[in-house]
Amino acid sequence: MSVKAKHTCTRCGQCCFAFGITLTLDDMNHEPRLWEYAIPIQKVDNPKTRKFMAEKQMPFVINKNGKGKKCPFLVGQVGHVSCLIYETRPEICRQYPQDGAKCIRQENESCQRLRA
Repeated sequence: MSVKAKHTCTRCGQCCFAFGITLTLDDMNHEPRLWEYAIPIQKVDNPKTRKFMAEKQMPFVINKNGKGKKCPFLVGQVGHVSCLIYETRPEICRQYPQDGAKCIRQENESCQRLRA
């Protein structure tokens, strides 16, 4: 049996830049401010993203105004960021990272590049 590596957040904010933030209806109803930034699945251009959203029953994604842009709820400077909706953040944010050491390694490399 493998042991999942413990995630240590460096507060770099890379995950809020790098990943699409998909949303469930529960997320939207739990945090009403998400409605302002939500894009329905039908308007998502990337077919892989649409497929993931459909499989996970996540009919919305946060509009970050382009690839590589930050989540609109992320504030602060690289290395010292915070989430304006942390207490009511979407489930996908609560579950990050989902694939253990691989995700941590990728994040740490990205964090180091952002801090340089």
